[in-house]
Amino acid sequence: MDAKVEMDQATAEKIVVQADAAKVVLVADVDAEKLVAEVEGAEIIAEVQAAEADAAKESGAVKAALALDNKANQCNPNHGPTGEGCAAGYEGKGDEADLDNHANQLNPDKKD
Repeated sequence: MDAKVEMDQATAEKIVVQADAAKVVLVADVDAEKLVAEVEGAEIIAEVQAAEADAAKESGAVKAALALDNKANQCNPNHGPTGEGCAAGYEGKGDEADLDNHANQLNPDKKD
C-alpha cells in the first residue's frame, strides 16, 4: 500500500472521535436554537394574549357606553344630539337607573 494512503488504526480512531465530537456539538447547537425559538414563541403568545385581554376590556367598556346611548335614543328617537358626547335628545343624569327609567317608560314591555 502507498504510504499516503496507509493510516494506522490510532489515527483512524482519532478522526472518528473528532467527527463524533463535532456531531455532538452540532446537535447541541440545534437543540439550543430550538429551545430559544420555543421560548421566544411562548413570549410572543403571552404578548398576544395580553393584548387580546386588553382589547376585550376596552370592548366591554365600549359596549356599555353604546348600550347607554341606545337607551337614551329610545327615549327621544326624533331629537338630534344635544351636545358633544351626549346621546340624541337626552338631557338626564346619564346613570344607569335614570336611563333605564326613561327607556322603560318608552318601551314598558321590553325591559332589560
